[in-house]
Amino acid sequence: MEDYNVYDDYSAFNCTVTLVVGSNDFSDYEEFKRILTEDVPWCVKWILTSQTEVGVGALSEQYTDEIWAPLSVYSGDASIKSRKKRLKARTKYCIDNLAEGVVVIWRGESAGGMRSIINQARKKFFPLLVYDLDKKKVAVSINATQAAEAKRVWQEMIIRLEDERRQEEAVAGMLLDYGLSEHKIINIVDRIRHLRKTFEENS
Repeated sequence: MEDYNVYDDYSAFNCTVTLVVGSNDFSDYEEFKRILTEDVPWCVKWILTSQTEVGVGALSEQYTDEIWAPLSVYSGDASIKSRKKRLKARTKYCIDNLAEGVVVIWRGESAGGMRSIINQARKKFFPLLVYDLDKKKVAVSINATQAAEAKRVWQEMIIRLEDERRQEEAVAGMLLDYGLSEHKIINIVDRIRHLRKTFEENS
């Protein structure tokens, strides 16, 4: 099946674009629908997937047909000959440019594509649902509020670390002006870091 894009057709469709991926041997439509409607902590109405022939991809097409919802299919850049590189590029493109939330329905045994999608979704602070088919339970569930809070905390930490780096550089520069050796400066900066960490732990 050729890639099908409905972004232009549904430009006013107000919902989270959810990348839904998973095991190709999963075919239980009722369970698939239950996961999307009961386990996923946000409303899944617009689905993005990589194929609609088998498994989770085929179930995604069936689900969007049933609820009259948009479906986008992005199978990747066919010009990339290496399958491994093509899948990696496809995942990155979907996460960076198309998706706003991610649902992974798998058996938890893959160390490749699915795990890469999960890791990239975490790095982007996306709402995320990971369902383990073998254990028949949710393995990871992060709603939009939790994802936004994690992103806020991360950004604050980056700002704080940048401020600390600038402070350490200022201290190092001052000590260098006083003629201290590089070895002594490193020891002093390490001591400052240790005191700061001790203060934070006890405050």
